[in-house]
Amino acid sequence: MNTENNNTPNNTENEETFDLKNLVRLFGENLHWFILCTVIGLGIAWAVNHYTIPVYNMQSSVLINDEKKGSGLGSIGAAAAAGGDVSALMGSASKTIDNQVAILSSYSQIERTLKELNFQVSYYTDQFLHHQELYKDCPFTVLFDTTHVQPVNVKFYVKLSPSGKIKLKVEGKKALVYNYQTNHASDYKSSFTFEKEIIPGEMVRTPQFAFTLMMNGNDTAKGNEYYFTFNNTDEQIKQYQKILAIAPVKKEATLLVINMPSTNVRKAEDFMNKLTEIYLRRNLEKKNREAKMTIDFINGELSNISDSLHRSETQRQAYQTANQIVNPEVQTSEMYKAITDVQQEKATLMAQQKYFNYLHNYVRQSSHLNSIVAPSALDIKDELLNKLILNLNELNLQKSMLSTTIKSKDHPLIKKIDAQIESAKANLLENTKNLMHNNQVALNQTSSRLAQYEGQASKMPAIQRTSFDIDRKFNLNNEIYTFLLQKRADEQLTLASNTPDNEIVDEPIIAGAGPVSPKKSINYLIGLLLGLFIPAIIIFLKDFFNTSIITRDDIKKITDKPIIGKVYHNDDGSSNQMVLNNPNSPSAEPFRAIRTRLAFYIRGKECPVILVTSSFPGEGKTFCAMNIASAFALTGKKTVLVGYDLRKPRIYDDFNVRNDFGASTYLIGQSTLDEVIQHTDHPSLDLVTAGPVPPNPGELLSDPKAHELITELQKRYQYVVIDSAPVGLVADTFEVAKYADANIFVVRQSYTEKAGLQGCLQEAESNQIQNISLVVNDIKIKKSFYNYGSGYGYGYGYGYGYGYGYGDNQSDKKSKHLHHKK
Repeated sequence: MNTENNNTPNNTENEETFDLKNLVRLFGENLHWFILCTVIGLGIAWAVNHYTIPVYNMQSSVLINDEKKGSGLGSIGAAAAAGGDVSALMGSASKTIDNQVAILSSYSQIERTLKELNFQVSYYTDQFLHHQELYKDCPFTVLFDTTHVQPVNVKFYVKLSPSGKIKLKVEGKKALVYNYQTNHASDYKSSFTFEKEIIPGEMVRTPQFAFTLMMNGNDTAKGNEYYFTFNNTDEQIKQYQKILAIAPVKKEATLLVINMPSTNVRKAEDFMNKLTEIYLRRNLEKKNREAKMTIDFINGELSNISDSLHRSETQRQAYQTANQIVNPEVQTSEMYKAITDVQQEKATLMAQQKYFNYLHNYVRQSSHLNSIVAPSALDIKDELLNKLILNLNELNLQKSMLSTTIKSKDHPLIKKIDAQIESAKANLLENTKNLMHNNQVALNQTSSRLAQYEGQASKMPAIQRTSFDIDRKFNLNNEIYTFLLQKRADEQLTLASNTPDNEIVDEPIIAGAGPVSPKKSINYLIGLLLGLFIPAIIIFLKDFFNTSIITRDDIKKITDKPIIGKVYHNDDGSSNQMVLNNPNSPSAEPFRAIRTRLAFYIRGKECPVILVTSSFPGEGKTFCAMNIASAFALTGKKTVLVGYDLRKPRIYDDFNVRNDFGASTYLIGQSTLDEVIQHTDHPSLDLVTAGPVPPNPGELLSDPKAHELITELQKRYQYVVIDSAPVGLVADTFEVAKYADANIFVVRQSYTEKAGLQGCLQEAESNQIQNISLVVNDIKIKKSFYNYGSGYGYGYGYGYGYGYGYGDNQSDKKSKHLHHKK
């Protein structure tokens, strides 16, 4: 039992040890694969770099002005001067930047940009391994009927013939039909084909499409082939939203940098220019709309007050003429001045009260609060009111942006912001009510003061008093009218001088020194690394999971039995009798070395018995047994080669002798020793073939006559070499090995399984087989990792127990050479 442990000391530990030296050896043996894979990897990298359409990063920048005139937004500096909450306004400014980023990349913004650029049709020409978009370089233009549906993402192939005609061909399979008026795809898909030769300007109309092809006067394009496609605007918008990257240049900066990758620089430049142009235009339109709303409000008030002013002026003139009043102001100058000041104050309060009434009704009755007349238009400087209006405007802007992507009104985000808007409206209404109340109190106080002055005026003579009343009414209306005229003039001036709050800082340019894709240097580096890494990992994994014997170290990890010979791979498969046929060749030299080393095992023995076996079929034991016997015969020593592989006889075929008698017939008593011994062409080498396959080879080899045959042969020969059956499948060999003076296990490189060899050696130790040594067969000096195949074919399989053999005669014929090469 202890012998098993002695044979495999620390096997598990040894197998798990990382062998760097062996790995380096493997890499060196497979250097050609590293070179080949590296060349392939660099070639693929070159192809990717050469044939991939370069992608450039287009970049522009927009400066966001934080001051919002006429919308209730004050600057941070103004808030600080007024004692306001600066931190709140800074947070509001940050939200403003986020809102502007969202506006620039919003659905409606990009939709309007694409509509003005006419990106509905794209033109291409096929290039090797890719297609090239022809933006503004196509020799023809497609003018399509916007009232007719068009198939999107379907290729219309166009060939311009030298005659001036156009060959049009299209095949649509389940094409999505798109309506450009509604910017929505139809609910159905259709399949169609169309092929026709048309002339430029001819309308092509089918149920699936309707357009006209117009030439651009490029005669050099005749004979070339192109294709164009109708684009799905909705998909285009979403695609641009994906690739647009907008962010502040720094965390607290208001300079927005717009980045967009594109394979077509001119097209990207036009898109980004139009995007920023529409963005600035949108800001200006909003400011103008607010100014116009203020002017419209003031015009409405002026229209109402002008009638009262006209009546007051007519009444005043008639009364002064009738009573010959020249200058009533001189007569009652002090009283008149006091009443005039109060009247001017009352006029301002009345105008503000009208604004509060307008604001209250507008917020209460309107469902879409897109624009509110600014309080500053009527000199109302209430910080809380401005803040509430600003908050309501921001919430409405957020809802507008969400509505471009979320269509359902029941969406949680929409419901949440609706609730916030309702809360903001309630706060604004409450604040407006308070302002109206406070303003009414101030107005009542002013009216009370005015009544006091009027009471004093009542003591004046009747004519002067009546004249004074008429003047007072006239002056009140005139003050209100003058105030409104002044405000209208201010707003008209604002409208005329309005400019966008934001500005374009940098026009679109290519960012960086070159394209962002493909990155040529990185691709070459990846190709190089893959060329080195892939074969390395394959070699490592194959070696890691390899279960066969490759190196001497693999054998050392299994057993401490000595290796007495190494037989190298020989591609010359003309004969397995290398030693006899070519005794002076390099192929015969390993067997001379084996013969020499065997002398240390059989020294002092007369007529030693040498048994040759292996773990499993196909490892070359018969080939080695023949040539070991031949090596002894070359020394002039009488040598006999015995075929004790009764289940699968092979020797007779290589020596071209008979096999109708042999060891099996001797063991059953049908033949004598002289009858079973056959001579070869070499005078010192005789054969005892296995003979016909018996039904009970195991019982025959355990019979005393098996030992008797060997003993009788020892009396006639100086060396007895036995070719025995593999020990991995049958136990026949162990019966014979007990009588051998040297037991040789043949191990075939890259074929013999480590576990199989280890099990067979342990089994031999348990059967007390002595003098075991190893011969490594079929060693390839320049072995490639990927060609670790078998070199010599045994050509048959073993059965178990009793039987009449392991293969038929056909398989015997197919594998008649017992060379170490298949």
